[in-house]
Amino acid sequence: MLTKDVLDEIIKRRYDEGKTLSIERIDGEMYSKWQIRDAACKFYGGWADARNEVVGVSKYGHKPDMSKEEVIAELRRLQAQGHSMKSGDFEPWFYRRIVKAFGGYTQAKKELGITQNRKSGSGNKAREVAEILAKLRKVYPEIKTKGDYHSKARRVYDYSRRYYGDAYKIFEIAGLEVPGSKKRERTPTYWTDEKIRNELKLAVEKCGSTSSCKLRGEGYRRLVEAVIRRYSTWNAGLVALGYEVAYEYRDPSDNLTKEETKEKVLNALARGIKPTRGALEKEIKGLKRSIDANFGGIDELKKYCGFCAINDKPSEEASKTYRPNLTTPEGIKREIIRMWYVGAPLNYAYVKEKRRHVLDAANKQIGSWRKAVESIGLNYGDVSVITNVLSECGTSFEDLFAKILTELGYEYIREGEGVSEVVPEFTLKPDFILPNWR
Repeated sequence: MLTKDVLDEIIKRRYDEGKTLSIERIDGEMYSKWQIRDAACKFYGGWADARNEVVGVSKYGHKPDMSKEEVIAELRRLQAQGHSMKSGDFEPWFYRRIVKAFGGYTQAKKELGITQNRKSGSGNKAREVAEILAKLRKVYPEIKTKGDYHSKARRVYDYSRRYYGDAYKIFEIAGLEVPGSKKRERTPTYWTDEKIRNELKLAVEKCGSTSSCKLRGEGYRRLVEAVIRRYSTWNAGLVALGYEVAYEYRDPSDNLTKEETKEKVLNALARGIKPTRGALEKEIKGLKRSIDANFGGIDELKKYCGFCAINDKPSEEASKTYRPNLTTPEGIKREIIRMWYVGAPLNYAYVKEKRRHVLDAANKQIGSWRKAVESIGLNYGDVSVITNVLSECGTSFEDLFAKILTELGYEYIREGEGVSEVVPEFTLKPDFILPNWR
């Protein structure tokens, strides 16, 4: 049964041993943390009250504040009890007190002369250098490459990397050469006539053909390219080296008859192949040759197949819709030039109402609509007044026409200027209207 005395003994012992007093992390006791918590609630009203009453610690399981002398005393006590004195083995709260008092645990060890109790591993001592060198010299004749060193002398490899920071440092200590350290002397390959002749002889004997395509497929691509570089063409190289030019003739059995062509075409259409000549030729081997040789064209084939629906016309490309690129300054400039060219108004009011997306893009990419217009060489003062480029052109033409009539001595009546109305929907219509002249 967990009595009050047993509970006090557990709290005092854990505190003296430097173990945690957090109820969630208590383990290794005869009683579970739930039993300890229930006993604390029974005798003290709660776990925090039990800690404060027994050892005088805060609700966080540690003293809220410690002087430097208290930290030193605690370190001395822990070292005397055989604590490992490693920073990771201290409680987090106590490690923070050490840092606060000394500026760091390393400084505390220097000032107090603290030594850490290092636990030996599995009892195996590190091998002496002499043993490692003896092992290396024993297997060195078998080591030809770095891969051999890694596989045949793995212990030496690990020892050198662990204690010297370099897996190959042990070779320097032993006075041996690192395997594979010599740079291999590479001799350039010159495709002389003699070398080409010898290589081509072996290739032809192996493949049984002088076809360049077959030789390439068998892995003699470099040889074929060397022959072409030296003799300009493959056939010229074969002749110069004493070989006959290889001509591959098609097997007559590959040719389709009319009935075979008809059967294959109808079966392909039944399988859902697109009814075009290109799709059928791609699906049926030898169809193009059969159409030309047996039928003389696609029309005769369609008649022979019972006027089947084969479209021989090229597919019409879908009409492309113009979409300006308004994500870059150059695209915006091109769009403004296009608007000016087709006679669209460039004043701010119209663009804001009808082409707001262009205005927003210009403000974002260029800075303002004025800067965008002036960047293509236009005077913003002109476009801000003119609402229609065609209106200006029509008015100028009417002025010129009036001067011509005056010089010729004709009398005329001009009923107003700019008779073309600018409607809100922006209908492009020139001002020069002959019925208004008499």
